[in-house]
Amino acid sequence: MSTEMKTGLVLSGGGAVGAYQAGVVKALAECGTQISMVSGASIGAFNGAIIAASPDLSEAAVRLEALWDHLGNNQVLSVNRLVYFSLLKKLFQAMNLCQIPGRAGALLPRYDASSPYIDTQRV
Repeated sequence: MSTEMKTGLVLSGGGAVGAYQAGVVKALAECGTQISMVSGASIGAFNGAIIAASPDLSEAAVRLEALWDHLGNNQVLSVNRLVYFSLLKKLFQAMNLCQIPGRAGALLPRYDASSPYIDTQRV
């Protein structure tokens, strides 16, 4: 039985938190940290897939930085304005504040998960 300690990385969700995680991964790579396992939720799962698919943490840091340099806020998630205003209208109506026109729609994913940053054969 090995007594060697291993390091795992848990990445939370939260949209732009993913860019912060990219910086943390870069810092961990620069310190020579070895990650044995990775887990994540939402954007953390996406970043985790990039880490898992990379040959080492340094390469993962390069890929994550390239991804987050490429992405803007509007590329992570596009909000259907009609849905947004419909929800605001309902909220304001419930609070008796005012009337805002709008109608139902949906949240639309904007970023294609078949990314050049993830080697799906390695995940």
